Amino acid sequence: MISLFRKDKLHTSFRGKQRILTPGIQSEVPPFFANYLWNYIDALSLETYSLAHLLHFQIEKADGLCYINFSQEAPHQKEQFSLRLFEDDLLPNEILVVNSRYEQKMILPEEYQM
Repeated sequence: MISLFRKDKLHTSFRGKQRILTPGIQSEVPPFFANYLWNYIDALSLETYSLAHLLHFQIEKADGLCYINFSQEAPHQKEQFSLRLFEDDLLPNEILVVNSRYEQKMILPEEYQM
């Protein structure tokens, strides 16, 4: 994976797909957490999971832990995992990843346009 941080976007590339963080993600999600989700998606890809067009990450925080519920519709997939937060990072309740042929875009639900 190649990473390049610019003021306007965080671009990465994995298996030929450009990855983009929207302005909402850039302002509300710490870079380490966005990278954590990209790495999770990479792990799914390496395990030969077929990724849907839209990936959902529901996020809950409690007692210094962050619980992440991942789901996608077709093909149906659900998983839950957690990670310990070092600080009381502010995170949105939901993050979406939109997959297309040439890019993956991490967005907030209010930024999603069908």
